[in-house]
Amino acid sequence: AIVFHGFALETGDNVVYQFVFTSLTAAVRSPWVPSTTPTTLTCPLPGWPFLAAFTRVSVFSKDVSTQVTTQVASAGPMEFKFEEFWRIVDPTSGPVTGGTQLVFRGGGFNTSSTVYSCGFVGVTGRLSTAATVATTALSCATPRWPYPAGNVSLELRQGAAAVLGPPQTKFEFLPTVLSAPRVSSGSATGNTTIEIALMGLDPASPDLLFCRFSEPAAGHSLDSLSVLPHRNASALRCVTPSWGQTLPASTTVLTVQRAGPPTRGPLLVLGDAPLQFTFLPVLSSVAGSRGLATGGTTVWVRGSGFGD
Repeated sequence: AIVFHGFALETGDNVVYQFVFTSLTAAVRSPWVPSTTPTTLTCPLPGWPFLAAFTRVSVFSKDVSTQVTTQVASAGPMEFKFEEFWRIVDPTSGPVTGGTQLVFRGGGFNTSSTVYSCGFVGVTGRLSTAATVATTALSCATPRWPYPAGNVSLELRQGAAAVLGPPQTKFEFLPTVLSAPRVSSGSATGNTTIEIALMGLDPASPDLLFCRFSEPAAGHSLDSLSVLPHRNASALRCVTPSWGQTLPASTTVLTVQRAGPPTRGPLLVLGDAPLQFTFLPVLSSVAGSRGLATGGTTVWVRGSGFGD
């Protein structure tokens, strides 16, 4: 809202007032509103769907009964600047590997300017990328974030000047699985060690990571038995569970999970292709080691992971 200070303003519903904002190329008008006091007038600020600019402000009064409009005299020229701004950014998270397209929505952006940039400011570092501009939105790709994953502050700049926006707006860089494990299959009895390459982990983080093996079609899933002590900023080692003890051997979807609320979901995977791990059937013993050459001898094969 904008507040006009004056004298002898008429109060009540018989007279209403309007602000008009005029630049060299455009003009906008506020809604008509009554004055609540003889010395101040408050009007909602209208939208300015043009480039940021200084405008001259004029105030008009209107008699409601006669619809006669009169310009209100002022002691001198009044000016108001509509600044470029942003208020919404989408999405609010993405992988540390970068490449997420962010869109800043706002107004007043100079479409002829090529010096807009998006800034990502974290505790451990700061990076920026060039932005592509339209009148009401700017877009940029997130950079590769070589620091521990987490929330960073967002800023938008035109050259060295910051563009107005909501304070403390955050973007979350998420730890990311870089590639499938080298060992992609193992015994259905479990105890196969797999190592998964990650990016963005913070060794000092209290987050507990573990591997989950799922068969979505059948609704089955098992989690890794343990996470080996070997955990750093670039790798996670998991030990496979005993899948074949209760389930037939199969190819499962492998995800890296963070302990905590289910809404946190699994870690992102570079390229979005799901990771897989195949549990193989295991032969543990054979009962009946000899029989007739003519056949017909029953042999019992024991193991894990056999299907029905």
